[in-house]
Amino acid sequence: MSGGNVTYQLRPNKHIERLLFVELVEKIGAYKPSTFAYISMGGPQLEDHKLFHQTLGITSLYSFEEDEIIYQRQKFNQRPSCVTCIPKTISDFVVNFEGFVDENALTDKYLVIWLDYASPKRREQLIEFETLLDKLSPNDIVKITLNANPATLGEAQKGEIQEDLLVRRLTNLREQIGEYLLPDATPEDMIVRRLPLILSGAIEIAAEKGTSRDHRITPVLLSQFSYQDSEHVMLTSTLRLTIKSEEEDFRKNMKN
Repeated sequence: MSGGNVTYQLRPNKHIERLLFVELVEKIGAYKPSTFAYISMGGPQLEDHKLFHQTLGITSLYSFEEDEIIYQRQKFNQRPSCVTCIPKTISDFVVNFEGFVDENALTDKYLVIWLDYASPKRREQLIEFETLLDKLSPNDIVKITLNANPATLGEAQKGEIQEDLLVRRLTNLREQIGEYLLPDATPEDMIVRRLPLILSGAIEIAAEKGTSRDHRITPVLLSQFSYQDSEHVMLTSTLRLTIKSEEEDFRKNMKN
């Protein structure tokens, strides 16, 4: 139950997540009229790219994909034509961020980026998230989705009691995400209804670390929820890098 290959056709709640994200970006655009570029890992059907184009009229759309078979399916399903499919990992995008922005002339656009992870490689993913935030500019928007299924941290072994399983899961999570783990996490948190809260704290730590060098901005959390996605529980968080002097006004407008 690794979560690395969650089939899109078996993810009925994913469409709702996409719709909520597009609606959120639309609301931000109404607050501060902006020209956006959208970047994510679009999957074989490029569904979120289609929604951002159809709903918000965004024409700067990019999808990163490391799987050659999925990449070829993307090319076949490449609608609208303004989607650029790139056969590289999202890690390549993060590492070469400045070059990507310059190459695609995106310096005059606000970026909307979705790090949509299915596999439970959480430390690697949190590092990418933190690294990306350090490179972004005020008004850019980032969404991160993590696998929050406790079973990915260990399933019950023959004869193992629940208490020992939860201790083992916490040990595995501590070894996995290290400094991103909340210090008050307990074995009792390693269950379906509580692990998302622990990973929420990890995202918050990564966000604070990723924006710590730019004292002008603060990462404003816009939405966060967990949901059942096929066999897995997913946690998704969306934040906007906001100028500190504008934070109060921005939050006020987002509540309206």
